[in-house]
Amino acid sequence: MNVDKKIVGKRLKHIRERKHLKQNYVAKKLGVHNSTLNKYESGEREPDLETLHKLAEIYEVSTDYLLGRTDYPQGIDLTNKSEEEKNKIYDQFVIEKADEPIKFRGKELTPEQLEYLNKALNIINELPPEKIKHVMKATDLAMEAFKIAEKENEKEKGES
Repeated sequence: MNVDKKIVGKRLKHIRERKHLKQNYVAKKLGVHNSTLNKYESGEREPDLETLHKLAEIYEVSTDYLLGRTDYPQGIDLTNKSEEEKNKIYDQFVIEKADEPIKFRGKELTPEQLEYLNKALNIINELPPEKIKHVMKATDLAMEAFKIAEKENEKEKGES
């Protein structure tokens, strides 16, 4: 590949951390050593095409995003698009995938989770843009708290 390995590495690390995934988990899913993934993320080494594709699937982003060809993780840039182009993209990526289950971290969401997600999105939709940044930060902090609580529960189970 003729790409900037540093950009690829930064994107790989950023999206992995954003998804709250551990390096060893991703390395295991890829079938590589943790040190190999670490080299991808540091820009010392670049993933082959098959590995890049697997990483994009794990992180639920486009390969174009990982390669630095777009700043849009899903690979869709609607900037300067006509309404007709936007409608075509909507039909292609939303309508055609409407029957697919919604997943988070590879697991299908339950109806109850979907209901809570819908309520949260409706609330966020009503907020002014500057408040949305605060909501996202609070969400990140809550996710971190849940991770800490999970670790504590696992630790307690191991001690029992």
